[in-house]
Amino acid sequence: MNKIDYQVCESGVRLDVAVSTAAEVTRSYGAKLIENGNVTVKGEFASKNCKLKIGDIVTITLPDPEPLAVAPQDIPLDIIYEDEDLLIVN
Repeated sequence: MNKIDYQVCESGVRLDVAVSTAAEVTRSYGAKLIENGNVTVKGEFASKNCKLKIGDIVTITLPDPEPLAVAPQDIPLDIIYEDEDLLIVN
């Protein structure tokens, strides 16, 4: 897990916007982090539409990424041309 402490520099910013900015994630993922309890403001949980004040400390805990279960598939392809740099598929 990765923790980010973010100090608010502008009053009136919504928590989900601050989280998306600080963690460099989408606003919807920031809202999901808040809902899952991964975000605190001054050590306490808050709602995503909470308005922040200058000097508030937002702590964001980013969970470890979940491994993807991706398996190759045998798909018949009609390859027209192939070399070291280029592949043309019909």
